[in-house]
Amino acid sequence: MQSSKSNFLKTYGVFIFFIGVFVFLYFLNAIFPTQSDDMGAGFGGLTAAINSYNNWNGRFGELLRVSFGSYLATTPFYAPINALVGTAVIFLIFLITFARKPDVSLKDFSILLILIVFLLFDESFCFGAVFYWAAGSFNHLWAWLLILLWVLPYRFYWHRIITNKSNYIETNKILKTIFLLFIGFLAGWSTEFGVVFIFLQFCLILYAYIVHKQHLPMWYFIGIISMTAGWLFLYTCPGIQKRILALLSYGEEYLSISEIIRMPFKLFIKTIIHTYERKTRWLYYENYALLTSFLLVSSILDVPSLKKTVRAFGIIIFIGIILKYLPRSVFLISAICVALLYAYILRHKNNNAAWLFFIIGCVLFSELVFIGATIQVYYMPRRAGFQYSILNFILIAIVMDYCFEAFKSNFKVKLSAFTFCALLNLSIISFVSWECYSMYLKWRKMEQSIELQKRNGIRDVIVDKATFESKYWSYGEWSNPDENFNEWPNTSYARVYGVDTFTAK
Repeated sequence: MQSSKSNFLKTYGVFIFFIGVFVFLYFLNAIFPTQSDDMGAGFGGLTAAINSYNNWNGRFGELLRVSFGSYLATTPFYAPINALVGTAVIFLIFLITFARKPDVSLKDFSILLILIVFLLFDESFCFGAVFYWAAGSFNHLWAWLLILLWVLPYRFYWHRIITNKSNYIETNKILKTIFLLFIGFLAGWSTEFGVVFIFLQFCLILYAYIVHKQHLPMWYFIGIISMTAGWLFLYTCPGIQKRILALLSYGEEYLSISEIIRMPFKLFIKTIIHTYERKTRWLYYENYALLTSFLLVSSILDVPSLKKTVRAFGIIIFIGIILKYLPRSVFLISAICVALLYAYILRHKNNNAAWLFFIIGCVLFSELVFIGATIQVYYMPRRAGFQYSILNFILIAIVMDYCFEAFKSNFKVKLSAFTFCALLNLSIISFVSWECYSMYLKWRKMEQSIELQKRNGIRDVIVDKATFESKYWSYGEWSNPDENFNEWPNTSYARVYGVDTFTAK
């Protein structure tokens, strides 16, 4: 009997875990009221998509939203579909991090639990605006599904190179080519950050030829070309230029490529520094905590010595001072250099630790490029920062993986770590679920108030502003009604609820 239960868990344990993830996301999507950009949206069809591409936003996800996505959010079908997409994205994040499926083990379940916690907790990213708000989901969550699918073949290919599987025979080249042609174009079309993926791929190509003397297959380049074509289709769309002009008219800043090129050198450096300064400090604290934790872990767990521990603490204090007093771009560059330096020092003594420090350096370099790519705009909403959460989760995951491997023969330590991760996960999920349900109750109370005012002949309705305020810091990031009844989104709420004016006080 015990053996059959064990076999069942080994076979279906991971599947059950992701069923749980799906149920949680389904619950959040099902109780979330349609609001803000999705308020009152109908089935726009192809006409709405073409209009958006020509006049406002050319992202593939936005075209899906205006054509049918916002309307779908008003139906019972949206919650399971979007929850399935969210579950797939979480699964793909793990798959790409480790180039393998999760196993039924304390280590993998602990890492998955922390992934959920991190996505819900991370203040540099807005979970609600991506995982259950329709406008955010179609523009970002669905885009990341396409991006991660595009990354997948490259990740497994590089895993084969790094692990030196010389006997590996590549198969399905034609299928990979067709897949990347299709997914690559849609992924590039889905995000302005497509240029970052293209740049990082060129870095990998140079690394392949210079370090590994590796001749890359044709499908590798076709996927990059397809991504480039999709990104150019987005970047050159007429709507972007009109949107920029509209934002400039509202007083927001935007720098064109030509303006950046013509900048005096001193102003250019100031602009770069400003680009990294405006990103929330929370992100850099995460970088600092994760890098320094691995510095300590590697110095203590791998043949500990006083010299290595003192050196690690010295570097931690050094980069902490940089984070406190120097530009954040300097901190990020310093952290990259420290990680790569450790990788070089440990290359003969501890190959696993060396590779992990090398990965840390590469992850932080990717983050450096992602932030640098926002130089043209003054402000980036948190919902557009999912890449930072993914990258920092990778740092968390590899630190956890290293620690679990160090204690792989000590079941009590692994069980204690898993128990802590499970309790932490349960706490944050309970908090988020309750807060989202509380927001649902407040929304229903608001609608009852509106109906009561209308029955009493009041056409200029006033609702409680607290209806749109949550204790959960990542509940959402969208425009809510305020006291300006003649401005959007108040006007949309007034139209949907059939009143003359809608005011939130």
